[in-house]
Amino acid sequence: MAVKFRFDIPKYFTLAESYALWFELALAAFRTKDTFFKAKYHKLATRQSSKKAIIAKGYSILNVVYHVLNDGAEYRELGADYVAIRH
Repeated sequence: MAVKFRFDIPKYFTLAESYALWFELALAAFRTKDTFFKAKYHKLATRQSSKKAIIAKGYSILNVVYHVLNDGAEYRELGADYVAIRH
């Protein structure tokens, strides 16, 4: 059974819509407790503005998503402690 939505889902997003989606994806990841991306965001946000840090780490998240979907790789969460140990 196909899922019906109240709105039409566009086949392609505009650039502004993709940046908004990217931004929301990154914010959701940074609100999650004890994750690698949250720790990397806080480390980067001390050196840059928070918006630039969100975009930079959002790009990292999209890179991971691309490789999981394209290569069939399995995502392994490294945890927040990995940043402190590694760097």
